[in-house]
Amino acid sequence: MPALRRALLEVLRSHLGPGASLLARGAAVGLLGLALALGVPAVAQDAVAPSLDDARWIAAGPVPDLGDRLLVVEVWATWCGPCHATFPLLTRLQREHAERVRVVAISDDPVEAVRRTFHAEPEAMRFGIGVVDEATVQSFLFGGFGGRGIPSAFVIDGGRVVWGGPPDALEAALVDRLSAAKPVSAPDPR
Repeated sequence: MPALRRALLEVLRSHLGPGASLLARGAAVGLLGLALALGVPAVAQDAVAPSLDDARWIAAGPVPDLGDRLLVVEVWATWCGPCHATFPLLTRLQREHAERVRVVAISDDPVEAVRRTFHAEPEAMRFGIGVVDEATVQSFLFGGFGGRGIPSAFVIDGGRVVWGGPPDALEAALVDRLSAAKPVSAPDPR
């Protein structure tokens, strides 16, 4: 099964590159469905997370060097009702785990639409809000990290995606990862 998983993930990544056609992307989504039907794990082990270096930050950005902290990334859209429903969870996770976790949400919607959403719901969105290009969103959703549509959430540790899936399973996955992770080093008091 590991060889099949590697082959499917490689095909997915090659069909989701910057110049991929809609037909190629459709084929990649079909392969993802096949992989899931065959029981192939959706998250590639030690998969390097897509970069957020080019994100345009609307709130609480950019993502700094996180050190020992985990990064939670949610992919969302301004028009997506279920995405908006996850905002209180993301805010709570950021507040409760601030010393060990950084939470951000990214969208490829127009900057002004994202800004309007943030200004309409500022109390619900107490986490990083970034606008990225479509290729970054596609990489998260269909790059073998466990995303299957929006909203999708991802836990990143040391630049590698260690969990991906629906936001309703995020808290349990994050708590599991935090309990397995080494504690964050206290700053030197000197």
